[in-house]
Amino acid sequence: MKIRNRLIWLVAALAVVAFVLPSGSNLGYPNKIKDCSGCHGPSAGTYFENIMSITVSKSVLAPAEQYTVGIDIVIQTQLTKKQTGYAIEDLTTSTWPVYGGPADLSHYDQLMTAPTTAGTYTYRVWGESGPANSDGKTDFDDYTITVQQATNRPPVASFTYTANNLTVSFDASGSTDPDGTIASYSWNFGDGGTGSLVKVNHTYSTAGTYLVTLVVTDNLGATGSQAQNVSVTSPPSFTLILVKGWNMVSLPLVGFGYKASTLGLLTDDIVSGWNGTAYNQNYIVGRSPARNDFAISESTGYWIYVNVTETLLINGTVPTGPQTKTVTVPVGGGWAIIGFSGLNTTRKASNIPAMYTGGTITTVAYYDTTSGSYIVYIGTPRTDFVLVPGQAYWVYCDASGVLTYNP
Repeated sequence: MKIRNRLIWLVAALAVVAFVLPSGSNLGYPNKIKDCSGCHGPSAGTYFENIMSITVSKSVLAPAEQYTVGIDIVIQTQLTKKQTGYAIEDLTTSTWPVYGGPADLSHYDQLMTAPTTAGTYTYRVWGESGPANSDGKTDFDDYTITVQQATNRPPVASFTYTANNLTVSFDASGSTDPDGTIASYSWNFGDGGTGSLVKVNHTYSTAGTYLVTLVVTDNLGATGSQAQNVSVTSPPSFTLILVKGWNMVSLPLVGFGYKASTLGLLTDDIVSGWNGTAYNQNYIVGRSPARNDFAISESTGYWIYVNVTETLLINGTVPTGPQTKTVTVPVGGGWAIIGFSGLNTTRKASNIPAMYTGGTITTVAYYDTTSGSYIVYIGTPRTDFVLVPGQAYWVYCDASGVLTYNP
């Protein structure tokens, strides 16, 4: 009878073990069953003891947002096997997405990913400490997260500007998006002009005040806008009158970037430049190829031939501070054509030699379009003349040097 009873007890015990333990690779910690009580049972009075605490880094999340579950488990130091383990059960779907351990650790940080659908989800964290027998201890704690669809906040449009007469530089790099990135910029300059860059320049045709609007769009399609009144003024201008035939001229204003093709001359007008030894720059308006076009330099004189009397409106700014021009002539001396940037009408031909260093200016002359002849200053007061803005002058230098003058 005793042998029979022992056999019955052994068969029953094996059946219990076969029911509780998972098969195959699931034999490690933690026991991959629906709770840990199968191996950490109440027979020794250790069922569900308070050996674990958890923290959740964030409880309200966006779809698929990641968060961390911190798991602290008290190691059973009195036992030979001091390993811990844990499992996380999804109570909403009755699945087991995470198993951790076994390890000789008392703290775990488990990275979790929120579901992609909005709603409230509850999870149960199971913790084990000690071997899978009656000497081990088991605990569990629940936590809940709420998944909310992300609300896209609109971007904030912001721009600054710097006006230089009719040209304005706009900068929208101060625009921000609180929860994403700015994908595009759209400018309306108030005169029909538009732009699409972060930084952009725009030139108005006339002076006035314009309502400029910037619209920025973020990566999810939300928009933000800012509007400002921008005032622009016409640049200083100088009226240059050209009579029929050859005119010897210079630019009294600076900074506008004129070229022979952009002075406002008519078709078949001619612009020529002198380099100290020859007329190396020649451009016929409307006829010459683009490669023959050239920049009109400051403090330099040019010949312009027109077929009819013309009035040119020269734009730019009056320079400030001393202006310098390097004059290059052949060794032993030669002629140069100079001009003066500025609207000063008090200078005379007799002042030019004192402005020159590196050599000596012995002769100053200009071409008088009325008489068709040169007016020359050779050092006597009776031939001295006023230096007129927009006029150019021949000077004879005995050596190359530098011309320095105040506007």
